[in-house]
Amino acid sequence: MMQNLRVVLVRPKYPRNIGMVARAMSHYQMHNLILIEPRCELNEEAREGAAHAQEILQKAVIYPHWQRFYDWEHEGIRIAFSARDGQNRETFDFSHALRGDVDLLAELKNKTAYLIFGPEDHGLAESDLDFVHRVFHMRMPGENQSLNLSHAVMTALTLMYETVYREVPEVTITDKESFFFPDQTLKKWLETLNVDITQHQKVNAYTVLKRLVLKSFPTTKELHMLETVLQQTIRKLKDKA
Repeated sequence: MMQNLRVVLVRPKYPRNIGMVARAMSHYQMHNLILIEPRCELNEEAREGAAHAQEILQKAVIYPHWQRFYDWEHEGIRIAFSARDGQNRETFDFSHALRGDVDLLAELKNKTAYLIFGPEDHGLAESDLDFVHRVFHMRMPGENQSLNLSHAVMTALTLMYETVYREVPEVTITDKESFFFPDQTLKKWLETLNVDITQHQKVNAYTVLKRLVLKSFPTTKELHMLETVLQQTIRKLKDKA
């Protein structure tokens, strides 16, 4: 039913939280837990937190850094969760999006979806969001908006089950493509246009264009086509110079 979902924990610090996330996943018959650069061991405390979900914990995939994740994981939608807006980004209500964003719903029903959660202390860093498609928050009715990691995962999964998957047949993922984005070509294209994209600027033409492209959920084939168009434009601009 929800087998096209993967839960991704970035730099988790506490073994029991990881185990409790596995337990939360088991309620929805999910089996794909991914850890990126974990800061703790999957020890007895993690196993106690997992309770009857030991198999999910045992089969968790661990990547030492983001690049290894992008090298090995499926082409899919990367959805990050953050309780706060960043200096240069805005988060959106996940519940509202699931009920009204037609494009998001279509993608969730037909592609692999990675639900990305940050470490317990400070959440996801700006660098963790470099290539995510959307950033969401989950508003609680009370004044306290802070959620334990496992509670945040359970809340997200429950919202998705109720609004997307309850009557949707199981989606089988058969295609596997490495993540690709025409990063350097986009930068070269902007530089050819004499657009300033110096590193000290947190928001510039490059970061804005990248976010716009990722928000449309492009496929790898579409991103390669974009790179081809950018390269052709660069050559023509240089020929005219």
